[in-house]
Amino acid sequence: MKSLIRPYLFLILTATLVGTGCKSHEVAQSGVSSKTKVLDEKDQLTVTRLFYSAAKEKVLGNLDIAVNLYNQCLRIDPANHAVMYELATVFNNTGRYEDALGFARKAVSLDPQNKWYQLLLAKVCMNNRLYEDAISVYRRLLKDDPENLEYVYELAAVQITAGKLEAAIKTYQEVEDRMGLDEDLIVQKERLYLRMGKVTEAVAEINKLIQSNPAEGRYYGMLAELYFANDMEEEALKAFLKLKEVDPENPIVHFSLADYYRSIGQDDKSFEELKAGFQQENANIDTKIKILLSYYSISETYPALTGQAMELCDIMVRTHPNEPKAFAMYGDFLYRENKLEEARDAFRKAISLDHEKFAVWKQLLIIESELEDFPAMAEESQKALELFPTQGLIYLLNGLANIQTKDFKKAVDVLNAGLDFAQDDAVVKGQFFTNLGDAYHGLNQHRESDGAYEKALTLEPRNAYVLNNYSYYLSLRGDSLNKAARMAEKATVIEPNNASFLDTYGWVMFRLEKYEEAEKWIKKAMELSDKDRPTILEHYGDILFKLGRTEEALEYWHKARAIGLPSQLLEKKINDRRYYDQ
Repeated sequence: MKSLIRPYLFLILTATLVGTGCKSHEVAQSGVSSKTKVLDEKDQLTVTRLFYSAAKEKVLGNLDIAVNLYNQCLRIDPANHAVMYELATVFNNTGRYEDALGFARKAVSLDPQNKWYQLLLAKVCMNNRLYEDAISVYRRLLKDDPENLEYVYELAAVQITAGKLEAAIKTYQEVEDRMGLDEDLIVQKERLYLRMGKVTEAVAEINKLIQSNPAEGRYYGMLAELYFANDMEEEALKAFLKLKEVDPENPIVHFSLADYYRSIGQDDKSFEELKAGFQQENANIDTKIKILLSYYSISETYPALTGQAMELCDIMVRTHPNEPKAFAMYGDFLYRENKLEEARDAFRKAISLDHEKFAVWKQLLIIESELEDFPAMAEESQKALELFPTQGLIYLLNGLANIQTKDFKKAVDVLNAGLDFAQDDAVVKGQFFTNLGDAYHGLNQHRESDGAYEKALTLEPRNAYVLNNYSYYLSLRGDSLNKAARMAEKATVIEPNNASFLDTYGWVMFRLEKYEEAEKWIKKAMELSDKDRPTILEHYGDILFKLGRTEEALEYWHKARAIGLPSQLLEKKINDRRYYDQ
């Protein structure tokens, strides 16, 4: 835009020299007065053509071209105030406020009765921080149109920006004197008085509202909040109690009183008011949710508040039995408290009232997973897929549920379909390939299973779960045992206290016929396991047999059979007192 400045320096300078009494075609250039210039028909047509071309370019956003065309207009007709107005508008809108100021002033001087010129000049003065000049412009506008309230509000806004708060209050008062009491005006004056530290005057303004309509409870609430914000606690309580008297069904009074009592340390009274507010059916559900969200975060630090939160949740779902938000919020608290069955019921209720909230479905399915209720998880995740066919997470959870219910074919189908919606998240894609590896293994499609695990490890090389499963399945097949050993060892390094991973490493050592090494790792697995696991016990028996300790081997095989579902192979080992391979 620098190229636009120089051609207009002359015009800006000459614009400031023209007196306000000039005719539409009078202009003074370089301080020398010139006589009226009357345009001939050719010049008039040229100016008109240039003006409309400029307007078109302005609309199209080609501002450089538009300014150039307007400039050509002024060369032919130097006193064309319409062109000056357009130039001032362009410069003002593009942040060239000083350039805009000269053209705006010139346009007003040539046509002082044009209110649009005056309004633009006021804006340009504001942008140049010439607040007194802007105030003068609005006063001129009001002189010509004293009933125009828009001018009054703009004048007050400029006065506030200029820091003339008393003047702004006086301007608002003039409006009130003309049109009568108005709540918006009262609130504006109250805020200005508070900015000036004049609390008594601010209170007086709100009291004017109360006097005008003593039955309007909202005004007492405004007064109470004003007192409360300014540490006038006794006055605030009186106003709150008056609100309670005037409008006993108003739920806001209970929430406000709860804040008040909490601020003065009367927590029991505060909670009683909260409960009263939650029992009000006409209380906004979002207000209640907001309060419970604050409880959710605070109660993590102060667990004693959890009981209050749960009580409020219970009141809320009974007061709003058809509001899904209420049950979803209750479900969040129940889940955090590890009340999984109750949390599931709450989320199911929320879904029955509104089945279109993805976050609620997601939480429900996570709870199903933690409850290990995989049949329910498979069924409900299928319903979620129908509602959210582009959400990759639902495909993943549905695939996991199908693996757990042994429907491996369906798991493979849904996981492959969901890969398209895994986005570019390496972790999520890794989970898809991990589960595909498990599903293909369930179908005995070993090549596909190995391929899926390889892809998972490419995305997440330190995924201990994949390293463990992949290595274990290789060992069962007796395939790539050295590779299996490396992966199993890596899994135990990543998670050294995971009994299942230690068992896998010990089993791979067994398959490599490193029986003493195998015994060491299996014993560690048994020590770390929180309970006896039949697979680990059977593996230990197998190792003991290979070490020539047959009686000890039989002891552990019997233990495995006693606590687990005995396999045909395990029965055969016990009956024949010998080890059989897979």
